[in-house]
Amino acid sequence: MAMKCLKFIVIFILLFFQLSCGVTKTNSDFKCVKSKKNSYVKILDGKGLCSLQVGLSTYNDVVREFGKVHKFINHNKYSIELQYKEKGLSFYYRYYDTNKTISSIRTYLPFKGKTLKGIILGKSTLKDVVAKHGSTSMKWLSTEDSSTWWFEYPGIEFHVKRNSFQPDNPFNKSDPLNRKIIEIHVEKIPKKINNFVLKILKKNLAKYLR
Repeated sequence: MAMKCLKFIVIFILLFFQLSCGVTKTNSDFKCVKSKKNSYVKILDGKGLCSLQVGLSTYNDVVREFGKVHKFINHNKYSIELQYKEKGLSFYYRYYDTNKTISSIRTYLPFKGKTLKGIILGKSTLKDVVAKHGSTSMKWLSTEDSSTWWFEYPGIEFHVKRNSFQPDNPFNKSDPLNRKIIEIHVEKIPKKINNFVLKILKKNLAKYLR
């Protein structure tokens, strides 16, 4: 019984490691565009930008790419924001994360960013977003103290200006769809164990329970 248990644990660890390595890719295939005046930096859904990738890159990687942090902001001990306001960039990591792994990236003007589907920060509208990404299953999102409304898709959010902190319900009018994107956020897409891996795990678990 002990040998069967050990065998199952080893198989589970190997499959988990294989899954993690199989779906994780680095951003070595794209860099920040710095030389061409009219060029845009690629913003990748669920991944990141430049050499930085959410879920993998750390505080040190951010400093290596963009230099000394302009400002640190503590968001109620939930996250720490590494703000580069003049560049139009902010990077976040969880407050209690000792590794300081980047969990999300926020881009805003004057950053010159463009997604792989052609959405340009500061130029494209939410109507363009819907045309490229399709109707989101999520409804309009915002918070009480937020200055934006946004649409959320896997690994990415598109924000538009909210007129004020007073109720500005976009469901009552079409105007917000014509507003320009003022922020693009990149978030990590949660990993999913595929059916093949689940099938192997179930098979070996059944053998172990016999």
